[in-house]
Amino acid sequence: MNPIRIIVHTTADSFPGKQLDRINDWHKASDFPFSSRGYFVGYTYVVERDGEVIQTREDNERQAHVKGFNKDSIGIGVAGNHDYERPTAAQVLAVKNLILRLMTKWAINPNNVFGHRDFTKLKTCPGLRWPESEIKALFQPDNSYYQSLLNSLSELLKKLRTGKVGSASPCITEESKQ
Repeated sequence: MNPIRIIVHTTADSFPGKQLDRINDWHKASDFPFSSRGYFVGYTYVVERDGEVIQTREDNERQAHVKGFNKDSIGIGVAGNHDYERPTAAQVLAVKNLILRLMTKWAINPNNVFGHRDFTKLKTCPGLRWPESEIKALFQPDNSYYQSLLNSLSELLKKLRTGKVGSASPCITEESKQ
């Protein structure tokens, strides 16, 4: 299923080094499903403190980051414990660019970008030191986002006009359309 929302997380780990292997080990021990990219990490992407972005699951693969919303969402895990520390400038820039790229690629509505805490009252994720207003300010759509949406709509309209939407049905032939 194609993603319709993006959910931002903190890894809640104050370890100052690279966290991907630690997250993978923790999620493996927690029995998270193995991804097609070879990880147990439940997030689709991990953003390290230096801004490095690692994709751990395909965007449209079943995720494991928010119970009840793993079929149609992309999870971004940002290294650090953002209840006690702010994300680095490199992380903020990387998250911004990643969100805008994913919004454009999957035509995700700007209103469908959330912090994990929006889905449960038991979490502060993506962190008390990273307010929702700052996260939402990161992904104000730009012209390329709107152009991509227009291009997607144009392609869909072309397919609708030519009857080439979806998979071919054995019940519908060219003769039956006339």
